[in-house]
Amino acid sequence: MTPIWLVIGLLTTLVYPILYEADNLHGLSTPSHYSWRFLVAIALRNGLLLWATYRAVVPREEREGESREDQDSHLARMATGGG
Repeated sequence: MTPIWLVIGLLTTLVYPILYEADNLHGLSTPSHYSWRFLVAIALRNGLLLWATYRAVVPREEREGESREDQDSHLARMATGGG
């Protein structure tokens, strides 16, 4: 398990039940009743979920700006002495 998933889990626990209970958001509460700390915790958690999903779906080479084809062609040039 990577640290990002630990943070996501902690933020999820912070959102519910801790902040949910602290802000008394039972019943028919609407977003106008949400505190800024509740919304910030949700936004942070959701942002980390998007980032973790991106890291899981997009290969590392593409995230780092170099495609696998670029790496393969570079390795081929190195192997043939073309540097």
